[in-house]
Amino acid sequence: EDVRAFHCNVMSSTGGPNTLVAARMTKEISDAVQLSAMIENSGQCTALRHACVGGATEADMKAMFENAPTISSPQDALRNGAFAGVFDNTHPGPFKAVDGYTIAGEHSNIAYRIGDELPPDGVDEMWRQTYVDMTSPKDFGSDEQVSELAGWLVRNQPISLAMNTVGGDFGYARKLFEQTGQVVYTVGQEGNPALTCQARPQEGEIFGEFP
Repeated sequence: EDVRAFHCNVMSSTGGPNTLVAARMTKEISDAVQLSAMIENSGQCTALRHACVGGATEADMKAMFENAPTISSPQDALRNGAFAGVFDNTHPGPFKAVDGYTIAGEHSNIAYRIGDELPPDGVDEMWRQTYVDMTSPKDFGSDEQVSELAGWLVRNQPISLAMNTVGGDFGYARKLFEQTGQVVYTVGQEGNPALTCQARPQEGEIFGEFP
């Protein structure tokens, strides 16, 4: 508030549920959601907490996490270049099961829920735990759907918004950009999907977290 008293046009997003958006579920998008959600054991500040994918199903979510990467130790992560996963039972990380979520993963330490509606405002980010809320709108890309999502993003202020386009159509991505004020915008396309996570340990960037 003190800053805005002098700079009324300043906007910033500092810690809401990082969000990935895509018109439809594909193998690329599924992999992008999984990697973004599990990066550094869900410990990166731009790790995914919410995705909005047109037509996503319960079966899509089950397939996404049934063979999720696991490691036994930080040394294993370094040896195998595995920086987006969860610990197995050798060194189990903290995990709290929350009502309303489906528990997944070989070691029951991944959780998701899917529905037509956006998550409630102020959703718990479940930091350092892999939790994904998947919104599956039936009218993806409509003006009403984009405006509703934009309003949710403005209220909840995630740091990172990843927008994936199809066939070179940037229409909905532009609308979201024009109606929101996030810190990090990423636009992807087929063959090069956008991720919410903005530091990739396999490329030499790391915040000091494992796996």
